[in-house]
Amino acid sequence: MLRILREDSTFRARRNLAALVLVVIGCLLVPYQFAFQHRVHLIGSIIIYLIDVFFLIDIVFSFRTTYRHQGVDVTDPKLIASHYRRGRLPVDLSLLLGERRTASAKALTYCDLLVLPKREFERIKHDYDEFRQALKALFSERSEKISALVLSGAVL
Repeated sequence: MLRILREDSTFRARRNLAALVLVVIGCLLVPYQFAFQHRVHLIGSIIIYLIDVFFLIDIVFSFRTTYRHQGVDVTDPKLIASHYRRGRLPVDLSLLLGERRTASAKALTYCDLLVLPKREFERIKHDYDEFRQALKALFSERSEKISALVLSGAVL
């Protein structure tokens, strides 16, 4: 049985830093493979699967990590599990499994909601070279900005 982990512990801080680094790697690796190589490499796939394993383990740790309620540390395992189950668990699972989120959003004013199914997006990307080139340019621009932020220490 896992012991209760304090949310302000060094272990938690290191876990959060590792998660941040892995998210940045994932955000760079997947689009890079898609945009510039047009194929998936084995090492890239292995890295992505290892990132998924890390976050799966993180879900387990989250069931045993304290939280604060009205300024007081909650350390009861049942309360921690219930709090996580009602809060972040649905989001964590949807991100890990690539499923739709289970949360809802409500617009404050009238708006049109446009949906582009993945299959149609892939077809457009395949059929229109200009669109594909624009995506590559956008990815390149954002990658440079992210790299500059990481190198300057702003992200860390």
